[in-house]
Amino acid sequence: MNRIPFALFLLILSAIPSHAILTQWVPANPPYSHGPLGTGEYSMVWNMRRYATPPGRPYVIIGSIRATGGLWGSPRTRAVEVAREHGADAILWTQAETHAEANSIGLIGLLSHCDYLAIRWTTPPR
Repeated sequence: MNRIPFALFLLILSAIPSHAILTQWVPANPPYSHGPLGTGEYSMVWNMRRYATPPGRPYVIIGSIRATGGLWGSPRTRAVEVAREHGADAILWTQAETHAEANSIGLIGLLSHCDYLAIRWTTPPR
């Protein structure tokens, strides 16, 4: 009898996407500010560019994301999911806690978090 409430809890929990619990989205207020240009070093995460240095093309910052590690997925994949939901073209990695982007089922992965900027391509400012 005690197992039914627990089973219902697990069922509800499984319906909630992990990025909804393990990420924080903070939208930027329009007018959006242009970010600095850089060398544009990036890697692809779920068909979205994840920049380690500012891109070499003009962009605006549409929001910031704090993504936390967990049992399934990494901070970077969660950040990409949230950025895509808000119309971003790419993410720019800005900071990581002690264990940068740990993707582990151990304690280190559970405690890691990374900060990103969600960016959208634009024309150069005049």
